[in-house]
Amino acid sequence: MDDELKEFMINLLKNANQKLCELGEEGSEKVESEKDIVTKADEELSNYLLSEIKEKFKPVEVFREEGGSCKIPENVEKPRYIIAIDELDGTDNFHRDKNNLPYCTVVTIFENPEDKELKFKHAIAAGIMIHNSEEIVYAVKGKGCYVIKDGEEKKVRVKNWEGKDNSKIGVLLDLYASTMPEKGDICDFSKIINDDQIWPKDFGSAAYHFASIAKGCFEAYVSGFQKADVLGAGYLLIKEAGGYITTFEGKDLGDEVYIFGRKYPIVAGCNEKLCKDLLDLVENKEKYIKACSES
Repeated sequence: MDDELKEFMINLLKNANQKLCELGEEGSEKVESEKDIVTKADEELSNYLLSEIKEKFKPVEVFREEGGSCKIPENVEKPRYIIAIDELDGTDNFHRDKNNLPYCTVVTIFENPEDKELKFKHAIAAGIMIHNSEEIVYAVKGKGCYVIKDGEEKKVRVKNWEGKDNSKIGVLLDLYASTMPEKGDICDFSKIINDDQIWPKDFGSAAYHFASIAKGCFEAYVSGFQKADVLGAGYLLIKEAGGYITTFEGKDLGDEVYIFGRKYPIVAGCNEKLCKDLLDLVENKEKYIKACSES
């Protein structure tokens, strides 16, 4: 079944990329929404991906950032699988400059636990399509993390950081989410930003951040308000690539209950020590823990 899940997920991501190409410039047009920014591509991808799942994968429960949740078929009580989708992570990048700024489609497949709460550790397959480079970063539970580009596939791992030298650490920051009105404050991350050993960056796409750590391009990522729709995939990719993700409470994310639509304060990195070291630099962690629990 692992191979079937993998092929289904990879084909779904490839089809999403093809759909975006077909939409062309029309896809980056804004549409009316209560959210910060939604494009025509968000809506088109949401409908297209759901139709693909309905045709090829059931029974299942599907969670979409733009389309909400639904069960396929509707009368199924507890489907074996749950699929979480972020149709276009980095929508603002896509709208502003889709040829250069990163934006991604994210798919996570969970095995629905019998009579138990769904947790991050129940993710069994996850993939991120980085549309600019037409590159897929994916993982299957217990099988490792891989990159597919130009028809070639290779296994990847996080950076081998041990903290024994003074080399610079590339730390990705979710600056937008971490300064949400009345909830976050960029000053809470000033120790990370101002640390002489750290190069802080934000590419405007959490999915791109997670994929970059899994590939060994950067050492860590910090977010005070990380959305679950991308975090499920980020957890599995980084875990299978040999990395670690902690909550702001210092707990392994895998044991946390997964709630689509909720936000989580996290530190992801190439190992537990680096995650805990960066967590020590974050101020007012309780504020983010409380705000996310109410999200």
